[in-house]
Amino acid sequence: MCFEFFLSYLCQIPAAAASLSSPAAFFFTYGVVDHLSINPHRSSMPQSLIICLLLLLLAAAAPQTAAAGADCSVGMGCDLALGSYYISRNQNLTYISSLFGIDDYHTLAPYNTGYTSLDFIQVGSRINVYFRCGCLTLPFAPFSTYLAGSFPYVVSQGETYASVAAEFHNLTTATLLQPAPSSDNDFNGVLDAGTVVNVTVTCSCANADVSAPDYRFLLTYPLGDGETPNSVAASHGLSSPAELDLFRRYNPRADSVKEGEVVYIPLKDGYYNGIIAPSNGPSKTKKVIIISAIAGTSGLLGASVILLLFFLWYKKYYGMLPWQKWSRNAPRIESFLQKQETSHPKRYSYQDVRRMTKSFAHKLGQGGYGAVYRGNLADGREIAVKTLKDTEGDGEDFMNEVASISRTSHVNIVTLLGFCLQGRKRALIYEYMPNGSLERYTFGSMSAEGDNSLCWDKLFEIVIGIARGLEYLHNGCNTRIVHFDIKPQNILLDQNFCPKISDFGLAKLCQQKQSKISMVGMRGTIGYIAPEVFNRSYGAVSNKSDVYSYGMMVLEMVGARKQIDVGIDTSSNYFPRWLYDKLDQFCGATISEIGSDTTELVRKMIIVGLWCIQLRPIDRPSMSKVLEMLESNTSDLQLPPKAFWTS
Repeated sequence: MCFEFFLSYLCQIPAAAASLSSPAAFFFTYGVVDHLSINPHRSSMPQSLIICLLLLLLAAAAPQTAAAGADCSVGMGCDLALGSYYISRNQNLTYISSLFGIDDYHTLAPYNTGYTSLDFIQVGSRINVYFRCGCLTLPFAPFSTYLAGSFPYVVSQGETYASVAAEFHNLTTATLLQPAPSSDNDFNGVLDAGTVVNVTVTCSCANADVSAPDYRFLLTYPLGDGETPNSVAASHGLSSPAELDLFRRYNPRADSVKEGEVVYIPLKDGYYNGIIAPSNGPSKTKKVIIISAIAGTSGLLGASVILLLFFLWYKKYYGMLPWQKWSRNAPRIESFLQKQETSHPKRYSYQDVRRMTKSFAHKLGQGGYGAVYRGNLADGREIAVKTLKDTEGDGEDFMNEVASISRTSHVNIVTLLGFCLQGRKRALIYEYMPNGSLERYTFGSMSAEGDNSLCWDKLFEIVIGIARGLEYLHNGCNTRIVHFDIKPQNILLDQNFCPKISDFGLAKLCQQKQSKISMVGMRGTIGYIAPEVFNRSYGAVSNKSDVYSYGMMVLEMVGARKQIDVGIDTSSNYFPRWLYDKLDQFCGATISEIGSDTTELVRKMIIVGLWCIQLRPIDRPSMSKVLEMLESNTSDLQLPPKAFWTS
C-alpha cells in the first residue's frame, strides 16, 4: 500500500532529493517538515501517504546513513574523530586549536607527523584536529540525528552565521548553525556580539559492520580546489581494490561529492600516512611509577624537594604553576585577540610586567577589579599597570578594555600601551597619569583646600575636556563606543590636568548607525547610572546613558566646592532639584567670593548638567550639543522646560 502511494506522488518530489546526504536534509530543503507541523490541514498530502513516504525515505537512506555516520542514536559516537582544517592567512595554530577546544596546539603533533614542527606551517596547508564525535539532534528537526563534534563559539562584532561557518572552513555549514532557519534561508543577518553559537562539525565513527577492526577512526575531509574523492583517497594511501571498496562504503555518494563537501577517510591503527593513533600511555606511566618506587625513599624525597623548589621558582617568575597555563576562558580570549590582531597594542609576558613594576613594588591604588602599580617601560616611559584579579571570570572586562581603547586615539582618552595575558594572569598597561583621578581634586575633605584644590577655571576646562572625549567615543570612531561607567574615579589627569577617560571594562561597541543597544543586566556605578539602564520603561539604552552619567558628575563637581556657602542647608534636599529651584540664589551668593566671570562658568556647568540628567533619554542633549552649550554664552542657555527628575 505504501509503495503504491509513493509511486502516485513521486512526480511531485524533486529529483534532487536522491542526492541529499540524509532524510533530514530532504525534509528541511523541500518542506516535508512543514507538512508534519502541528496543523495537519496545511498539507495537501494525505497523512497516510506522509507516513509511508517517511518510512520509505528512511529505509532508502539507512545504508548510506549508517556508512556516512549521518544518523545515530543516543549514546553512539566515538572518543576520537579527526577533521582536516585548511589554514588561511592571519591564522595560527593557537587560534585554530581554540576553535576546537584544544588548549595546547602541540597536542596535535601525533596526528600531524608529516610536519617536522608545528611552529612553522605554511598558509594553504592542512592541519588535522581531533575531537569527540557524538550523536546530536538537528535544532530545526528534533526527530533527525547526526554524528558531529560540538564547539561553543563567541560571536564578535558584525559576524553572521555564514561568517562563523567560514571560520571552520567547510567542516560545518550555516544551515547547521542556525537554531531556527527562516523560509528564505537568510544566514547573513548580523548576530549580537557576545552571542554563543554552538558550532557542529560533521564526523563519522568506524563501524565494525562496514570495515575491519584495524580501521579504528575516520578523518572528515572537505574537498579543496581541484580535489576529487578518488584523488583524496589515493593521497591517503587507499589504492587496493579492498581499500577503495571500504572508502566507498563510508562514502556511498562519492561520485557526486563536489568541492567544499566532505568525504570520510578510514584510517588504520598505528602509523598511517602521517597519522598516529593515541598511544597506550597508561602502560608507560606504570613503568615510570615502578622505576620510581625502586629508586627508594631517599631518592623520592630528594626529587620531591627539587620539584617543590622548581614550582616555587616557576610561580614567582611566571605568576602561575605549570598546570595552570590555560584558564577555562583562555581559548575564548585568545580567539578574540586573534581577530583583533591588527588593532590591539603590544603583548607582554608576565615576566615583563614583573620587570616593569620591579616586582610590583609601588602600588598606586586598589579596587574591586584588582590593583594598579607604577612602573617603567624599557625606554624609560612611566606607566601604570592595572592587574585584574586572578579569577575564573569570563574575561569580558579584559576584552572590552582591549577592544575599546585600541580603537581610540584622542587627547582626552587614556592610551593603552600594552597588555599581558598569561594563564590566569591579566594586566593592562597604560600611560602614567601623575595627578591621579578627578575624585582626588574635587571630592571629599581634601578637595576644597591645600594642594588638592582646583580653581573653577581649571574645573571648567576639565568639564569641556571630558565632553570632548565622550563626543569622540560616540561620533569620532568608526565603531561607536558607549562607556557606561563615567564617574570621577575613571577620569585621570596628566601633568597639565588634561582629563583622560579611562576604565573601559563595562564599555559596549556598536555600529555608528545603531541607535539602540541590546544589553543584558545592569552596568555602571550607583549614583551615575542612567534610569533606562535599569528600567527600560524610561526609554532605550543608547549613548545618551553616558550623557546622564556626565551630567551627574558635573553637578557633583559643582556641589563639592565647599568654599561656596549660600547660607542654606541642602543636606535634606536632592541637590540637582535644589539647584534647579535656587539657581539664581546659588549663583548670586557666589559672586562676592569668586567674581562674576567665574560665576557665569558655574551657572553654565549647572544648566548643562541639569539638561544632561533628564529622565528620558530623548530629552537629553547629545555630547555634540553639550559641547556647543559649554562653548556658548551663558545668556543663550535656558533651564530645561520641566525638571523631569523632580517628579
